[in-house]
Amino acid sequence: MELAGALADEVGQVSSPLTLARLASVRAALEHGQGRAESARLLLVDAASDVTARHPATGAWLLFESAVMAWDAPDPAAAARDTRARTAGLDFGGDPVHRGAAGVLDTLVGDAAGGAAAVREFAAYVVETRKERSLAEQVRLHGWDMLLGEYRTVHDEAVALERECRAEGAVGVLPRVLLRLARLRLFLGRHRDAYTTAVEGLEIACDTGQRHLATMLSGVLVVLAALQGEEPGGPEGLAGADGPGGGDRPGGGRGTAGRDPYLGVAPIPIWLARAHGLLDLGLGRYDRALRRFAGLTGGPQRHLMVSVHSLPDQVEAAVRTDRAAEAGRAADRFTPWARATGTAWAGAVELRCRALLAADGAAAEELYERALAAHEGDGRPFEEARTRLLYGEWLRRAKRRAAAREELTTALASFERMPAAAWADRARTELRAAGASPAASATGTDLVGRLTAQELRVVRLAATGLSNRDIGARLFLSPRTVGYHLSNAYPKLGVASRAALGALDLG
Repeated sequence: MELAGALADEVGQVSSPLTLARLASVRAALEHGQGRAESARLLLVDAASDVTARHPATGAWLLFESAVMAWDAPDPAAAARDTRARTAGLDFGGDPVHRGAAGVLDTLVGDAAGGAAAVREFAAYVVETRKERSLAEQVRLHGWDMLLGEYRTVHDEAVALERECRAEGAVGVLPRVLLRLARLRLFLGRHRDAYTTAVEGLEIACDTGQRHLATMLSGVLVVLAALQGEEPGGPEGLAGADGPGGGDRPGGGRGTAGRDPYLGVAPIPIWLARAHGLLDLGLGRYDRALRRFAGLTGGPQRHLMVSVHSLPDQVEAAVRTDRAAEAGRAADRFTPWARATGTAWAGAVELRCRALLAADGAAAEELYERALAAHEGDGRPFEEARTRLLYGEWLRRAKRRAAAREELTTALASFERMPAAAWADRARTELRAAGASPAASATGTDLVGRLTAQELRVVRLAATGLSNRDIGARLFLSPRTVGYHLSNAYPKLGVASRAALGALDLG
């Protein structure tokens, strides 16, 4: 990175819009990589002002990049408003990339409907023109429809990008794709896959000096740890044990070959705050959870997706602490976003929030039933399990114990599959209160949970019939290292050779 900066500084006066844009992008990337997103944003906005009159398409690209930097600024909404003000008089000639920038900026200033419409249009354009772009450009433009909650479609596109990165040996852009995949797999309830993806991305980001990406990947890991019942505390608080029971963390407790999965990288603060809040909520520490979520959803980063996703959590914590007015305000903020995106899972969660707030028993029951119907096949098993947990709690308090046991049993099974041990424990406690005797956690029989992240990646590929050389090419490992991980994994899985891997459930 230092060499790139030095080379950029050596360039003299230039007049070409394309050269100016390229230099601005390089310098902004260097600033961003050092954690100075606001400085990077201003570089890009200034460059857009300089080149747009002569080259509108280039200016649109610079504006889009500046909007991305605003997303990571200390005060994203203020940064977005400033970007708009500085570029208000520029004519981008209707370039579709300008539409994408507008969608990001609209989202950051709290215009859920306007932002969703622009992002949806931009995402369709990106897919249509994918083959016209370099791999690096595809990665930069892909995935913004995550803002719409469209996680399954974006996940499948990211998997294709991941394959291309590996095939081309594009190590520099791979961590960004892995970050996207790790977050998507977390949102889709695939916690083991999210863990292994985040660990690999973190390792590569550290090895390639992409510190900002490393902090975000560490943020995914800290949320996963919280869902398992671990107290989030950054690398110092999370590096010691292998998780509850010594190996509960999805995909194994530690990173590759026993290394600390956080690699000494502090998680991005906003994700660390969410991790704290989710753990408090899962453990029933509602007062603490409410303080966490109020800070997340009311601070300068309130329009980021991690904050928007925390609004239903704030509703639950506020209801549990008899703060109905605060719960109502949080629900009212979530509703416009849910309706603007139009996704089934967001609609289901909105109904769950309204059920929590309902004063009338019949109304609450109807809302819970409608929420569960909306959850059907929505791709968010964690949110569906939480709705069933809350409904089961409501049914138990209404003295409908048989119906409560049905919902709680389904929720428990879902939490255990992910896994999300803290929430599974909460469901198990509720089941006991409803008169059931749920089995203890099956962690000890979970074969996959015994493996490190790298071992799990290797055995999954080996189970498909790939050779050590082919596996090494995909994971950027030597065939000898692949063999080493397989030999370590076999006794943990109770097998003697790769031929037996195909019969195991490595999900």
